[in-house]
Amino acid sequence: MPNSVLFYLIFISQIWLLSYFYPRKILERIRFVIQNYPPQQYPKLYPQSLDKVERVQKIYKFLNYIILAIGIWLLVGLGMLSNADNQDNFNEGIPLMYGMVQFIPMMMLEVLGYKQFKLMKQKDTRTNRKAELQPRRLFAYVSPYLIISAVVMYIFLIAFELYMTQYTITFDFMVKVGSVSLANLLFIGITLFNLFGKKLDPYQATEERIKQTKFAIRSMAFISIFVSFFMVAQTLVNTYELGTVEIMINSLYFQVLAIFSIGRIIKNFKIEDIDFDVYKAESN
Repeated sequence: MPNSVLFYLIFISQIWLLSYFYPRKILERIRFVIQNYPPQQYPKLYPQSLDKVERVQKIYKFLNYIILAIGIWLLVGLGMLSNADNQDNFNEGIPLMYGMVQFIPMMMLEVLGYKQFKLMKQKDTRTNRKAELQPRRLFAYVSPYLIISAVVMYIFLIAFELYMTQYTITFDFMVKVGSVSLANLLFIGITLFNLFGKKLDPYQATEERIKQTKFAIRSMAFISIFVSFFMVAQTLVNTYELGTVEIMINSLYFQVLAIFSIGRIIKNFKIEDIDFDVYKAESN
């Protein structure tokens, strides 16, 4: 199979997965919650009016449709460019830039979710609240081998980059190692927040928080390993001038990130397993 055909298949997968499949799954989950846990019976779940929730759904859906159309346009444009030049003449940065755009609607939902939890806290009028007495230690939520693997992969990345630059600190070395280091610092911050920070949802059951903390920490570790691996692969394809391989790796990069983040959330946090009783109206 020619590299160009293989890239088209991979890029089509990126367009479909991030701008159609996962957005559709997220909207289905939101609609399921609204239909089965309405504001009348579960008022604590809706600090804002249902109209605002439905408006956010429409905006999210519209943004993904626009981004989906952009992806199809890019795909057609790349195909025309390749046919005109009769060679694998691709811009390896296109999947990366497009992938960043594809994550914008999800980031919007994350920001709105934090605002939602803030409003829930403001409207929480309970005077008696249960405190969690369970110690929150890192290795109670994640295997030490997974954390060690992430650290080893990070050290390997630094050693590998130094070896490839003949132990010279180049600008490219600083960009790659610096970006991975910042990403790992972000992952550490998210881990510490999940371990020791106050829970965002004031009504969240203890069991749900434990499950969420395990998921978040494990996901951060897996993504850290993958980001280090991705940087190593980038260096190899750049060193050996494997341009058509690089563009495929760039496209696969965001798909793997989506699978380990959005995909695992959908798989591990099934709606029917969530305890919604905590959001019911208090009986007098």
